[in-house]
Amino acid sequence: MLSLSLAGLISTSAAQQAVFNKVYYDEVQGLHILGSDIAPDHGYVMVGKKYDNSGHIMKIDSAGNVEWTRQLSRPDHYSEITDVISNPDSTIVTVGLVYTSSEPLLNIVKWSKAGDTLWTRNLDGLAAFSSISIRRSSAGGYFIATSNQNFYTLSNNTSQILKLDINGELVWSKTYLSDDYLIFFNAIGELPDLSLILTGYVKNKGSNEFHLFISRTDEAGIPLWSEMLENPEGFTYSEAFDVSVTPEGFVVLAKVADRTSLIKTEFTGTPLWSRTYSWSGWSMWTETSGKITRLPDGSFIIASVGYMGEIMKTDTSGFPEWVQSVFMEIVDVVPSADGGYTAFGNGPVFGVKTVPNYFPQIGVYKTDSEGNGGSCVHSLIQEMQNYTATFNSLNIEASDLGAVMSSIITINSFPVLAEDTCVAYVGGVNNQEPENNSMRIFPNPATDVFSIEIPVINPNNFGRLEIISEEGRLIYSCTDITSFRNGINPGYLPDGIYLVRLISGNNNYTGKLMIRH
Repeated sequence: MLSLSLAGLISTSAAQQAVFNKVYYDEVQGLHILGSDIAPDHGYVMVGKKYDNSGHIMKIDSAGNVEWTRQLSRPDHYSEITDVISNPDSTIVTVGLVYTSSEPLLNIVKWSKAGDTLWTRNLDGLAAFSSISIRRSSAGGYFIATSNQNFYTLSNNTSQILKLDINGELVWSKTYLSDDYLIFFNAIGELPDLSLILTGYVKNKGSNEFHLFISRTDEAGIPLWSEMLENPEGFTYSEAFDVSVTPEGFVVLAKVADRTSLIKTEFTGTPLWSRTYSWSGWSMWTETSGKITRLPDGSFIIASVGYMGEIMKTDTSGFPEWVQSVFMEIVDVVPSADGGYTAFGNGPVFGVKTVPNYFPQIGVYKTDSEGNGGSCVHSLIQEMQNYTATFNSLNIEASDLGAVMSSIITINSFPVLAEDTCVAYVGGVNNQEPENNSMRIFPNPATDVFSIEIPVINPNNFGRLEIISEEGRLIYSCTDITSFRNGINPGYLPDGIYLVRLISGNNNYTGKLMIRH
């Protein structure tokens, strides 16, 4: 091993359960994930878009090996798949968009376990969508929440809920409006009495205020009550990303006062407790910035966007048990069959950004029960503050929407490459071997000098060392091995997480760097 002295951090933790770091890669167009779910066989289903204007669905096994891929396309049209549900019988239902020459169509597809289409449905006559999610109903059908978030044509801003039966036939559909606010849905949950809880945010039509909102409807989608959060003083934005139903009420995952937040309320909407955690960032390529899953013991596993992506495990009352940072823009995290967790996201660095020599990639990181999972995951300090959530009444009205129609789409398989590495790397995918292309950076975290260990390299073929910010900006570059052996003082760099990349001949070594002063 070659030890080099520098300044910052990466963490590699010993795993208790089986762990892996996988990257899925298209050398020509690139891939992007928008939604995921665990399958009955303990594998996973991923959906998103390819960069040839087609939506994609991929099935991988519990070890991350690709079982099959499909892309959804129409000639000269754009499509994407935004969310997915894996059913107990191993069938799969996806929801997304197919853009025609005149308008987008909401596209719903049911797939067999082997990736064959069983039925397809379309809903048309609506404005452009930018938020779509699907949840399974207790009756075996599906709820779909959609929103159009076009701020330039306020008259076209609408949000809808659709209920489909198990065969994809429309049971009912509703669109929701308010006199004073624009309404945007991010998630929907079904309560024990079959009523619904809707979450998202509302925007004041006369100001630039955005407020988290929750609304309870009856089982036919008619609002019973609606409330919006009173933003903390000095803040004009709060938003709910996801909701999880509990025996006592429901827990909303949100952004409040620029921090990730959990708010638990009774079924009547009365807050029981509210907490904030680490800084909440923004997802560049997905409309929502977090997912929450209630585990069998009543605790919660949470995916949220922070400096990078973060996985947080809390107890039943929202107190954090551990927090891990994952080196990708996180989309979702789900529990795995062996007691660990599997995180899904995009790369390189903070989502699919235009960084020289970088390609859009999908990252899947399997961790143990403590969130440890190789060189792509490292621990963060647990943060939590209590606060008082105050809600005000909001008037929302619902009216009937249109019909769902059958449709015909084109489905093809496509090749995808998979490697054992993190999403942020360059070079040919086939030379990314983890034992040869990873580095260890310590101590963790660091405020002064840190060291890097990598496999032995030829000093005459050193190449260069680079440090890249989370925005994808090159902030340090060195081509002289003797220069950086003497160390770098990180005092001029702000706190945060960085990518460290060492290029030596045909090899690329990458690691995460945290600076905390």
